[in-house]
Amino acid sequence: MQLCILIANLMALATGGLARPTEMKEGNDLVNIRVNSRNPELAGRLLTVSDDAVGLQDAASVPVQVYITPSELEQQIVMHIFPSGGPGDQVLALNGTSGLRPLVQIDRVRDTTSQDIDAYSFSVAGDNIMEDYNGGCWVAIPKIGGWAISWYDGQSMIIQNYFPVVLTPEPVSQI
Repeated sequence: MQLCILIANLMALATGGLARPTEMKEGNDLVNIRVNSRNPELAGRLLTVSDDAVGLQDAASVPVQVYITPSELEQQIVMHIFPSGGPGDQVLALNGTSGLRPLVQIDRVRDTTSQDIDAYSFSVAGDNIMEDYNGGCWVAIPKIGGWAISWYDGQSMIIQNYFPVVLTPEPVSQI
């Protein structure tokens, strides 16, 4: 499946699809991403970004706002960060190819040419954001100053504490 992602990225690069930022249009509503968990320390909190890592920070931080557009891959989405923190199109992506894949903020033009970065295979299943290629689930892993959010493929052994979580997009106006 990673070969399919690489081929899709190369095709988009060859046609200039990655070379131009995606602009937010009227139909792209801004959403926050809420974390749902049985752990009361995690439940109901909004995702934030700190040093390009996406998670739950203990210090006061601004929730990440995204707008969703269709991906180059069929029935998939891309989550663009608004406002963009840099000169390019900032998006949410998974880093890595298997095991625990941290959710990170990347520059879509510069960083998606790596086969270890995947910003194109998210989907919305019911009310929840999923990653479609490897099965698995979202997990929160404790770190200094908060929690890191990662996609766990269900295959690798995790030797540290983690809590399964569900990520749900909510219109910014609901918050």
